[in-house]
Amino acid sequence: MKAKLPADAHINLVHATLARDYDLGPIYYLDLWPSLDSQVIVLDPVLAAQTTQLKNLPKHPMVRCAQFPQVETYNHSV
Repeated sequence: MKAKLPADAHINLVHATLARDYDLGPIYYLDLWPSLDSQVIVLDPVLAAQTTQLKNLPKHPMVRCAQFPQVETYNHSV
């Protein structure tokens, strides 16, 4: 797969390419243990809105590390 994508490909393109190449659908579970924590990958905009806007579902603690530099405050609901 690495040869199919540009060296600076955005992670969303990598996730979409995985889904297309392996017929995974618009939502799939990506387990890269022991390198990274498991992730649920959501590629469908309606499903993504449901998990982030309509319902504020629990998020991984690492979200706080990524969120703080962008908004300079913590969202305590994560």
